[in-house]
This record gives sequence, structure tokens and C-alpha cells, in this order.
Amino acid sequence: MAERFGNTGDHIPGPVVIALQTELDHINRLVDPSNLRVDDVDHGISGQLVILSAYLRSAEDYWVFNRDKSKALASMRKLAATAIRAMILYGDDK
Repeated sequence: MAERFGNTGDHIPGPVVIALQTELDHINRLVDPSNLRVDDVDHGISGQLVILSAYLRSAEDYWVFNRDKSKALASMRKLAATAIRAMILYGDDK
């Protein structure tokens, strides 16, 4: 594990990868075509940025106003997984 304020190293620790994959799996279940409403559409990069902003505000609120580390970290996992998903979907700008 990385030092508290030090370098994170050159790889992502296994538990972090598992947490991110769990979030990605959850997101994929939410966007499964069988679960979508009729008016659901892909809002592209701009929509992903709105979602990222919402999860960032959520994490900030949990940390600043509630000092709730577990809920802040849960929002950070959602934030990270959403960013990774956006890179998977839209990351190739060619």
C-alpha cells in the first residue's frame, strides 16, 4: 500500500481494481438496454462530465459537511469508474 502522503507507485493495487470493476459492472447493469427508459439516450462526453461533476460534489459534501469517510470514498469510486467508463467509450479521439 502507498504511503499516506507519498507516491502511489507504478501500479493500481488489486483491491482498488476490484472496487473499480465492481462499480463498472454496476454502471453497465444500469445502462443495459433492457433497463433503459424510452427517452434514455447517450449524452456523450458532456453527459459524462455532468455525472462526474455530480459525484465530485457528492464526495465533497460527504467529506466537508458530514465527515463521512466511507460515503465520500463510495462517491470517489463512482467518480473514478464513471471517468474510466467515459475513457473506454469516448477516449479514442481519432
